[in-house]
Amino acid sequence: MNTGFNVQDFLKTLENSKPQATNTVPRDRVLDRVYLNFPDNYGKYQIFPMNSTVTGFPFVQMADTREVKISRKINLNDGSTITSEPWVKLLPEDAYVMLDQTGRVVSSLTGDEAQLLGTARMLWEQLYGELGGNLKMTDPANKAKDWVRRRHYTVFNGKCLNQWSLSDPRNPTKQNFAALFVCTAKGFLQAIYDNIEDGKISHGGDVSWLDQVYNRDLDHRQGYLIFTIAMNQGGKVGYTVTATHESDKGQYLTNFGITPEEAEAMQDPVETFLGWQAGKEGGGRLFNRRLIQETIDYMTQQLAAARMAKSTGASVEDAMKATAASAMVGSNTGAPQTDPMMAAGQAPTMTNPQAVMQNNTTPFQNPPVAQIDPVSQTPVNPGMNPGFGGQPQFAGFGSNNPFGQ
Repeated sequence: MNTGFNVQDFLKTLENSKPQATNTVPRDRVLDRVYLNFPDNYGKYQIFPMNSTVTGFPFVQMADTREVKISRKINLNDGSTITSEPWVKLLPEDAYVMLDQTGRVVSSLTGDEAQLLGTARMLWEQLYGELGGNLKMTDPANKAKDWVRRRHYTVFNGKCLNQWSLSDPRNPTKQNFAALFVCTAKGFLQAIYDNIEDGKISHGGDVSWLDQVYNRDLDHRQGYLIFTIAMNQGGKVGYTVTATHESDKGQYLTNFGITPEEAEAMQDPVETFLGWQAGKEGGGRLFNRRLIQETIDYMTQQLAAARMAKSTGASVEDAMKATAASAMVGSNTGAPQTDPMMAAGQAPTMTNPQAVMQNNTTPFQNPPVAQIDPVSQTPVNPGMNPGFGGQPQFAGFGSNNPFGQ
């Protein structure tokens, strides 16, 4: 019986859909940074995930990361100056981890550093409240968004085989590049989890096939992850995320691999995410005491300025701007970086710092970072702060096959 099914055309279609190792986009660095909340980066990605060398897992979730916009002046080698306003990240305490001599993932913070970080996050809360951050975003009294903000991050490394835009899901816009992916969609890990659950059904409950997707192999990969991300439609706040895991695909992946240079750059996604804000001691010591202390000094000045302006009926915005300008001094000389994660020199240095808040016996307690196990989809708590465990807050988006869209 002739069913009208053209086998040759079907096979040709499959052949054309294979990942292509050619037509790569020239790059001037080993590792790109892909911010998935940027509209130009909405679309579909086919990647080889690279597990972290610190935790052994691919995804790091940093809920309730707090950020402060600081002001700085950069002295260039030609004598000119430029101003910069980077957002300093106050990560949750459990983001600061390292491997000990036995290979366990443990906290890299000393007790003093943990208290300093708690002080910074507590000051952030006070400044956020003073600037009306707890009010609706549309409320004119809410001035917080220009100075302090709260973000939910999921970061991970991967070699991207193909990137497709939403407008053309068949012809890749970019191919064959290593990247740090930065995602602010709360539903991202839920989509990963949902698809793994679907895969367990088709594999009779077995999860060993996930080893083909999540590893640090440089070649002879057998599996990959596909995910899509886009803004919700119909005015609904947030993102739509889907994920699909593919295993036993080695015959299609023979032309693809990860170079040793790319693997070296894709070791710890948290360190790459922090960029110049990470500590310089190495060995997983990401805490930057100088930067955190200077951010505390800066927020103390800003908090005092905001309270003074409110008490006298002056403009809070004008007071904040004036304080920011007075705190800004020159950094080390050198040409500025254009990469937002590696921008512009060393940590800012503030003038006329106010006394840091004293007698802080209860630093602000924050949710732990979740090192996500792709098999069980539970946060892997390295053992710090045992009272702070729990599942990440998922938004509940479903998953489907991106190729079926």
